[in-house]
Amino acid sequence: MRQTMTFALFVYGAGIASMLAHELGHCLFYWMQGVPAGMSLMKEFPLRNVTASEYALGSAGGPFTNIVLITVSLWLYKRHLNNPTFRMIFSSFIVGNVCYFVLRGLIALLKKRGGELTDIAGMLGLGYGPIVFVYGAISVAALSYWMRLGGIKWSFRRASAFLALLAGYVLVMVGIETIDSRLFWSRFPTIAGQASVQIPSWGPFWTSRVTVGAGACGASSVTRVDLVVVIEQLPPGSGH
Repeated sequence: MRQTMTFALFVYGAGIASMLAHELGHCLFYWMQGVPAGMSLMKEFPLRNVTASEYALGSAGGPFTNIVLITVSLWLYKRHLNNPTFRMIFSSFIVGNVCYFVLRGLIALLKKRGGELTDIAGMLGLGYGPIVFVYGAISVAALSYWMRLGGIKWSFRRASAFLALLAGYVLVMVGIETIDSRLFWSRFPTIAGQASVQIPSWGPFWTSRVTVGAGACGASSVTRVDLVVVIEQLPPGSGH
């Protein structure tokens, strides 16, 4: 029981770290296109006009990062099978990222929208179904390979333990998103309507005040976000 609880804590910790890497992946894909972007704990924010193609590529950066994390973690897990500490660490990243894909797949089934990759699929004229399949295939393949490497066999007990772990993961993610939305999202420009917000000067992609007007127009099934950004330099001490 103690070992199970320890593993669960490792998975939740790896899930949080992977979530941050996921958002950084979005930003990196925006930056590679010359689009300034910032991130909070669970959301990325392009900070200028984005075209449909820029938005699609930026959206792909997050899931791509999760796939890289799973792949690298499986490789390292295989190399360090005889080290219990490393096995625990890499296993937690594998399972944590699988939980992410399962969660995104469930959201796609419930909302009939797969989120980030659905926007990309929409540009190709696809529906949400293929996205659910992709998330499911990645989850099953990664989990099955991890179990085969570790000599772990499926059982009702293990399946129940995974479902309990997934439920805990969902609660952790919901809690973090609630905190994130209340504390940080208002620091970034809104893309709904028009707003004047102050955001901190934490790096080259933030400024003192940004007034944003936004509109949306269809590009296949992709929502194109058109931002009109007016930068106003605030006097020293007014808002910082």
